[in-house]
Amino acid sequence: MNYNNIFSFSLFFACIAYLAWGFIRLPGEDKQFVAVIPGFKQKEGHWEGINFTYYGLIIANSVCLSAFLFLILIAALKIPLQKGLFALISILLVTIPASKWIARWVEKKDSTFTVGGAWFAGSLLSPIIVAVMNFFNGNPETHLEFTPILSAMLIAYCFGEGLGRLACISFGCCYGKPLSQFPDWVQSCFKRFNFKFYGRTKKVVYAENWEGVSLFPIQGVTAIFFVMVGIISLFLFIQRQYFSSMLTSLIATQGWRFFSEFFRSDHLGHQRGWSWYQIFSLISIIYLVSFSLIVRVGAIYPQVNIIQGLHTLWTPWIILFFFALWSAVFIYFGKSKVTGSYLSFSVKTKNI
Repeated sequence: MNYNNIFSFSLFFACIAYLAWGFIRLPGEDKQFVAVIPGFKQKEGHWEGINFTYYGLIIANSVCLSAFLFLILIAALKIPLQKGLFALISILLVTIPASKWIARWVEKKDSTFTVGGAWFAGSLLSPIIVAVMNFFNGNPETHLEFTPILSAMLIAYCFGEGLGRLACISFGCCYGKPLSQFPDWVQSCFKRFNFKFYGRTKKVVYAENWEGVSLFPIQGVTAIFFVMVGIISLFLFIQRQYFSSMLTSLIATQGWRFFSEFFRSDHLGHQRGWSWYQIFSLISIIYLVSFSLIVRVGAIYPQVNIIQGLHTLWTPWIILFFFALWSAVFIYFGKSKVTGSYLSFSVKTKNI
């Protein structure tokens, strides 16, 4: 029995089920806020609420799944877990703040996030991380080759961004153009699979007034595409085809990111017809492929063992690490700054 394949197929079908639920439920008005807590008391006795969104919940889920998958693949290569954690934490410490800083620079908005910007920052950082790991390694015979680690990062990224696109659906951002603006054959293909958003706090509604309008489901198409690329790259990784896995995931995802933005309608800081995120995608492809070709040293890694990777992570401190990571990401991305709420409380006297 091939446990690597069982793990891969289980992961794929779980992701597809999760996406199917999101496509059906998240465009609705009731799937934007997951919780509201009292913040500041107003003079009239009401409380100003602090909204926590499905956006933050879904991003926290996707970040943790992506991080967990990366550590599994690193451990499956018999690379020490401490090195995997160093790489993971280094990436998170840069990409999470960068998701806000780059969005602020590109889109000129203070309260928005960008996965494209976070990816670009992480792609620039990844070779430096491997170089630092090797610098402090000491023994040249056990130096880490860049390509397998980058391949693991990219596989994790594929699944993370694929599932993370559900966050965009819940908030109504990263939306596509109305189907009516596309040729007849496109309208025919997406007649049944399109998104209609409801609720005045959805971004697509308050920014475009497109409540109930059939939109090209760019978030859904991107989610499915990224998960499909992730599973193909994972199978290549299991077969120790690390360079092929890296090329597949890198070129497919960033090529799609470049192409897909022509289907989007929200402002992305365009420069002469292209957005900065499209430019970032092209730069990251050239940068990472060039680096992989330059530093390839032909290191031979053992057979990939997913079960060993899972066993390595099954420790109390790793579980606590992921609980802390999920909580921090949920609060960082989930606390809404662009929506408000007001609460009032009363006593049900008949139940006293």
